[in-house]
Amino acid sequence: MIAKKRKTNNMAVNGNRVAAASSQAPHALCDIGMIELLEQDGRPTFVLDLEKVADRDNIHLQPVFCNASLRSANLQDIVTGKAVANSHLSPYEPNKYSDFKGWASSRPRHNSLIDGYFPDLSYNGLLWNCATIRKKWRIVSGSRVSHVLSSATADERELPLTVAGSASVKTQTTEDRNAREHQKVDFSLGRTPQQSWTDILPPSEYTDLFRAINWSQTPLGPLSSWSPHLRQMTCFLMADSRPASMFWGSQRAILYNEPYIMVIQKKHPKALGMTFNRVWAETVEAVEPAFVIAEAEGRATTMQDSIFFLERYGYLEETFFTWNLIPLRNQKGDTEGFYNSVSESTRQKLSDRRTATLISTVTASDMSSFWHESLNGFESNELDIPLAVSYSLETESESGKMSGSAMCVFQAALGISEDHPSVPKRVNLEQSNEGFIPLFRKARFAGGPMVLQKADGNLPEDLLQGIQWRGFGEPSSTVIVLPLAAGEEVLGFLLLGLNPRRAYDEDFERFIQLLSRQLSTSLTTAALIEQARLNQANLARQLSIRTQEVADSESRFKAMTELNPLGMFYISPEGIILYANERWYEMSGHPKELNSEMSFMGAVFEDDIATMEKQWHKLTVLKMNCTFELRLRKRWYHADSKTWKNVWILATANPVLNEDGSPKSVMGCITDISLQKQAQEDALERATLSEQITRITQEANENEKKFKQMAELSPCGMFYYSPEGLLIWANSQYYDMTGNSRDPKDQYTKSFYSATAEEDHALLDREFHKITVEKKQVRFEFRTKRPWINTMSGKPVKETAWLLCEAFPVLDEDGSVKDIMGTTTDISHLKWAESLQMRSRIAAEEARASLERFIDITSHEMRNPLSAILQSADGIASSLIEFQSSSKTHVILEELVESNLEAIQIITLCAQHQGRIINDVLTLSKLDSAMLLVSPVTLQPSTVVKNTLKMFGGELASNDIKLEFRIEESYTRFKIDWVLIDPSRMTQAIKFTRSESERTITVSLAASVDKPPKGEGVEIEWFPSRGSDTKRDLTLDPEWGKGEQVYLYFAVKDTGRGLTYEEKMRLFHRFAQANPRTHVEYGGSGLGLFISRELTELQGGEIGLASKAGKGSTFAFFIRGRRATASIDETKQKGAIGIKGRPRVTSLTDETTKSSVATDTPSLSMAVGNQIKENAPMFEILLVEDNLVNQKVLGKQLQKAGCTVSVANHGEEALDFLTKTKFWKGNADGKNLDIVLMDLEMPVMDGLTCARRIRELQQEGSLVKHVPLIAVTANARMEQIDISMAAGMDDVMPKPFRISELIPKMEKLMSEQ
Repeated sequence: MIAKKRKTNNMAVNGNRVAAASSQAPHALCDIGMIELLEQDGRPTFVLDLEKVADRDNIHLQPVFCNASLRSANLQDIVTGKAVANSHLSPYEPNKYSDFKGWASSRPRHNSLIDGYFPDLSYNGLLWNCATIRKKWRIVSGSRVSHVLSSATADERELPLTVAGSASVKTQTTEDRNAREHQKVDFSLGRTPQQSWTDILPPSEYTDLFRAINWSQTPLGPLSSWSPHLRQMTCFLMADSRPASMFWGSQRAILYNEPYIMVIQKKHPKALGMTFNRVWAETVEAVEPAFVIAEAEGRATTMQDSIFFLERYGYLEETFFTWNLIPLRNQKGDTEGFYNSVSESTRQKLSDRRTATLISTVTASDMSSFWHESLNGFESNELDIPLAVSYSLETESESGKMSGSAMCVFQAALGISEDHPSVPKRVNLEQSNEGFIPLFRKARFAGGPMVLQKADGNLPEDLLQGIQWRGFGEPSSTVIVLPLAAGEEVLGFLLLGLNPRRAYDEDFERFIQLLSRQLSTSLTTAALIEQARLNQANLARQLSIRTQEVADSESRFKAMTELNPLGMFYISPEGIILYANERWYEMSGHPKELNSEMSFMGAVFEDDIATMEKQWHKLTVLKMNCTFELRLRKRWYHADSKTWKNVWILATANPVLNEDGSPKSVMGCITDISLQKQAQEDALERATLSEQITRITQEANENEKKFKQMAELSPCGMFYYSPEGLLIWANSQYYDMTGNSRDPKDQYTKSFYSATAEEDHALLDREFHKITVEKKQVRFEFRTKRPWINTMSGKPVKETAWLLCEAFPVLDEDGSVKDIMGTTTDISHLKWAESLQMRSRIAAEEARASLERFIDITSHEMRNPLSAILQSADGIASSLIEFQSSSKTHVILEELVESNLEAIQIITLCAQHQGRIINDVLTLSKLDSAMLLVSPVTLQPSTVVKNTLKMFGGELASNDIKLEFRIEESYTRFKIDWVLIDPSRMTQAIKFTRSESERTITVSLAASVDKPPKGEGVEIEWFPSRGSDTKRDLTLDPEWGKGEQVYLYFAVKDTGRGLTYEEKMRLFHRFAQANPRTHVEYGGSGLGLFISRELTELQGGEIGLASKAGKGSTFAFFIRGRRATASIDETKQKGAIGIKGRPRVTSLTDETTKSSVATDTPSLSMAVGNQIKENAPMFEILLVEDNLVNQKVLGKQLQKAGCTVSVANHGEEALDFLTKTKFWKGNADGKNLDIVLMDLEMPVMDGLTCARRIRELQQEGSLVKHVPLIAVTANARMEQIDISMAAGMDDVMPKPFRISELIPKMEKLMSEQ
């Protein structure tokens, strides 16, 4: 019905328009048909039937008419989509036919608009526009842009839009344009695109239009002259998916993107290139302060829901926008323009305002208050309802007629005075033509809301003259007349003048329908309540009349009571029933046989007994007439609610008095008013329900507001998602944590994936499945693309952001998932703490592993020399016993002496090595316990250095190392004599030169007053001192004296292997050596340089080095001391040193070699000794040992035991030796071999790797039988022994050991072969 009425109204509106237009045009002009007009139009034009193009499955347009211009230009197949577009067109246009079809066949957007507004569309080299007639016929015309402009108005011709035919776009001069206006319109297809910076703009018809603008006529100038900054911002603007514009230059010339067309509407495309003050003249006063502030402060200005009055549809329109204004500055800091992005919030703001109006329209309790109460709800919304007038409709009885006249009675008004001529006070609806009465008559006949609009010509404007308009102070262009009905009966009318700055669109229509429904419901409730009260009053009057008649004649009363529908009674003052008719007994349910005092009280409902007693007291004691209502115990069945309810009665009673005034009896009647009470209860229930709905709605809105406020204050993110994954609502914290866009346009199904790290997308899929399918509550952690700024270290650092998400499904009554609710918590700092804890644990484990390696290295370094000591001692003892038992003379042979001296020297060297290891460990312990003290002693540094170097004479000679001691020139220049040093660290330099062909060590001594010393010829990289600012200067103590503070510089230069950059980085740390093989090749505990560093820093100095791989190293340190006065003895020593004014070099090699013992270097295959004891085993042994001392000692002991010994220095030499033995496949004539004794810690290839390779060769068949392997190692822990056995060893001989312990192991192993 509503749709029919709407269609009828639309037809009426269109008819009114045509009639209005026809009345103004000459009669002859009205006879011209539309087809005749279109056929003469020079533009290609076609007509569509909108009712037939509603089928979206049809991929082609089907015009019902094409004019001659379109047919002659061969455009029929182009507009229908049946032909492929000309190949010379833009590569983007052939794929845009679907957009062209959708644009041409789209429906008008608002009912209030005559035809709906559709922006022009560029397609196939033409600019198309359309118009709609009677909501059915769509007329589409195309023309070249230049042709369109030539017919524009003077103001419109200022638009700098010029296209050269349909060919390439170029700027035209005035003469060119004038010449082309006289040419025939060329609709040929195809164009050749030019090369320009605009080629990078997103391809679209709008971009083509942008290129077509003659920008030279604008303040911006030609496109080729645009600055790089303007071009860059233009590209950004065109790529922005939001509606956005840009105001450039001092005149603020406007540029905007394609989405902005929906904001600017009919100002497009004229607005392109025009100044802001011309395009948005209506907003200049409101927006200008924002421009000033943004330019002055240099930051963006944002406004939420700002109200603007725009002329977009031909009238001043009330709109709301959320927008910002960003100043665009060049490199000099000058503001060149402004960037403006907007989002329209008009619909939401209007909806909120109108919803508040509906809520404030309360329900009235009666008809008299309804009319004023209904208008009170409009007081607060003077913008949407500036005018409101209400009339009630009453029936006035006329003599001699069955039905009276319908009278319109003025009740209330807003926005118009009561004495205005358009609002008469009381007039006949059917006959009067005063004021708004004819409109009410039409609305009553239409049976629904009637829309009157100025644009349709059906709004009598004379009725609206002389009104002081509320709101905007402007006359309404749309008036609505609402007939207010209770059921089918019209009880009044409400006339509303609507917002003159808003169109009567679908939203406004929906608001009017809701308002009409709510007012009709309220009116119905008020009418029911008032009717019930009238019925009750009428019954009371009837009862009073009947009571009076009974008093006049008791006999007559009794006769009549039996026929009376009321319950009649006589009761004595004591409460005994004297008389009651049948109707009374039937109503009350009182038994006839029961007639005791006050027995009638038993028929009264328990809750109303007190009321009955009070009324009885009035009748019998106060002797008053009473009329009252009460409930009885008797029940009646209510069919509508299907329940049993107590009977309600209306009782009217009067006391009958004796002549002395004492009560004689009480006479009265009762009436069953159960139905009336039920109707009243129903009406009250409806009124209460309406009030509850209003209250609940208000409470719901208030609760929603409070919830959102609480959500905004919550530290957690909160969200609602639909089961499909579409975001319904979220608080600010959620957006901040996840980085999701707040723009509703960016929300789509499962849009949260865009803010989540790609590594966690699979996790989100699983958890979303649990919620939506398994309907389980979930709790999980995931990462976001938004980084977490870690400020724990004092500096902001970007790290991965982690969120904890807890979510659960909200289920419907049928168990389906309705919504998904959840929270997010930022746990990035907790994850960072866990990571830090993990790193600390790993560091602790690495420190423990380093300590274990140190223990292993120390154990190895202690056990190796101990084994050599034991074996050398055994060798001395056995040689002496053999000499004593076999020699007949007591003359000791020279060979025996030399052998024993060599063994003794080995024992001494090994003992010294063990002493250094022990000293390192003890020194480290003292350093850790802060027990190592520095005590100043007056001494001569050069003497101390020389004495120290003499301690290494034997070791230098045995390794063929040349040692030089150099006293630098600075030492003499500063006259330095006495300091404290620790000489033991020189051992490091000696060890690192063992494997080089030219082995030389140069020790230098220098002095300086600077820290560190400078100008010594070598660029030393000093290792930074730890906590130097907090360490106390020891030389300030009294025991150091008051001499001048000096620095002594010591350098040890070698020709060793040198160090790489990575190896240098590992030096000077606890348990650290240059590389993992350093210990294997040179020994040591990894403490020497660390202790040296600690000692130098303790004495106010630093340690450092200069080294290159393959070119040797220079280790240097300096310490702080004070000058001291030498004693007489010390002066003699000083003279002996012979320090001159020039640097002095002393060679100590010859000195040290005098006491050294020459040693022989073992070869790869040596057989030593040929004396074999009786019953001694004859074993062919391969000894794999890198330590030359152990190699020589153990080899000699095995030879004495009767074994033939061959040696190898590492695992690869051992494998080479095996290829020459009988163990090797196809080598039956090779060397004999019984057992391999193998050390584990060796260079090139260690023992474990070699053992594994031997077993692999056995499995491959390269070795024809099992090779017996015994590990000879100082790694004696049980775990290390297990590792050796797992690598392929047959047995393990831990160091130190004796030959007497090794022989049984070899015999046992050979017996098992």
